Amino acid sequence: MRQARRFTLTVLATVLGTLLLSFPSRSFAGPVHRWDRRHDRYDMRHDRRDLRRDWRDIGEDRRELRRDRREHDWQDVRRDRRDLGQDWRDIRHDRHDLRTDRRDFRSDLH
Repeated sequence: MRQARRFTLTVLATVLGTLLLSFPSRSFAGPVHRWDRRHDRYDMRHDRRDLRRDWRDIGEDRRELRRDRREHDWQDVRRDRRDLGQDWRDIRHDRHDLRTDRRDFRSDLH
């Protein structure tokens, strides 16, 4: 009888402790959200920087592509077209990241 009661109390204490720890208290929620907002700002800043660099790379690749076409260097033309495709994929990826970071930042403010 005594062991059954002790076991029941142990199980209840474990379940109660797990439930209390699974829901963050208000005191823990504040600093986490502040860090998350800083992290989102950091992410947005770096995504903007990556977008600027990708646009710069596209400009350089277009100039090289025009030059290689003028000089009939077809192997370099193919390489430049591959580079342009990669840069466009990078831009789409960075735009998507920037969009999700903005959405997360706005949702953290509410």
